[in-house]
Amino acid sequence: EDAERLQRLAGLYPEGSPERQRAEEAAAQALRGFAVEYPTMSVSIELDHIAGETVGDASETLQEFPVESRASQLIAVTLPLPVGVVLEEVDVEPPTSLPDEADPADAKWLPRTRVVVDDLSPEGSAAKDGTLQKGDVVRGVVATTMVMTYPTWQLMGGGVGRPKVVRVLARTDGRPLDFTVQAIRTNAGRDADGMVTLIVERLAP
Repeated sequence: EDAERLQRLAGLYPEGSPERQRAEEAAAQALRGFAVEYPTMSVSIELDHIAGETVGDASETLQEFPVESRASQLIAVTLPLPVGVVLEEVDVEPPTSLPDEADPADAKWLPRTRVVVDDLSPEGSAAKDGTLQKGDVVRGVVATTMVMTYPTWQLMGGGVGRPKVVRVLARTDGRPLDFTVQAIRTNAGRDADGMVTLIVERLAP
């Protein structure tokens, strides 16, 4: 019931908004209690807008991601654009088993696709850097977006907010290829710094 309520709540917010992302993640967590548990790993990335709140100057924050195996590596790499990464969307096999009390339909939140690194262009920054490898699974992208900020002095004076470009975490699990590509492209905007951080899982051999 909680998961269904949270999913309905998520639909009330605009697509891509921090509020919708928080509601969708909360719904997934509610379902996770009786669906399939995946191991998680954490990595430190630089953000200045976390869980719908602007934190001021960019700061390192530890973020948790689901991974296929505890033997995997979770890597965050920051690269200048153009990255020169060829990405591919591949199907993911559905879970083979669920607890007896769970309806398989309840696991619909589980990712059915994943975005993987298919190749590296020799001219791109990824190939020159050497960190990313073919087969890496993209778990997240640090994207840039515009938010309204409301300094305390402005609120006290009855003023209005002002726009600010911030870095946010775009989680790519279960999202289509286009979502990942667009998240990367936000860092090429006029007000962005031309750098992008990719969070990838390197599967154990």
